[in-house]
Amino acid sequence: PSTGMSAIAFTRMALGLAALQFALFRYRSQPKLGAAISLIGAHIVGFMGADAFGVMQECPPWNGSAGLTFVIVIVAAAFYWILLRFSGWCRHRFVLSKEGSGEEDHDWDHLCIHGEDEFIAFALGLLITQTVRTAITGSV
Repeated sequence: PSTGMSAIAFTRMALGLAALQFALFRYRSQPKLGAAISLIGAHIVGFMGADAFGVMQECPPWNGSAGLTFVIVIVAAAFYWILLRFSGWCRHRFVLSKEGSGEEDHDWDHLCIHGEDEFIAFALGLLITQTVRTAITGSV
């Protein structure tokens, strides 16, 4: 994989994340549709995140050992932690702190959190699997 491939994968992930957040915001008053968007979107964005950071694991110097591939797991976890904090702040700032915000909005926030947890689990799961495979076989 090249640097260009990595840039494309991260751009695709960023656009997927933005689209998911927009869709969840747009349909926040429709709980069933929101739940479907959250679940399907989390799977799609999870695979995009796995691809983006997985490409990094396949590039030198990160593909040199299991320890180096695990560094990417840590980087991805830190990235996602920052992303979660930012997403939560945005939801609070633009919806939850507004006058008239009620139980429906808090249910929507919970739905968003669940979707974020889902896509992060997908992405980190693949990265950890690649690290274990590197430890066993010696290559990503």
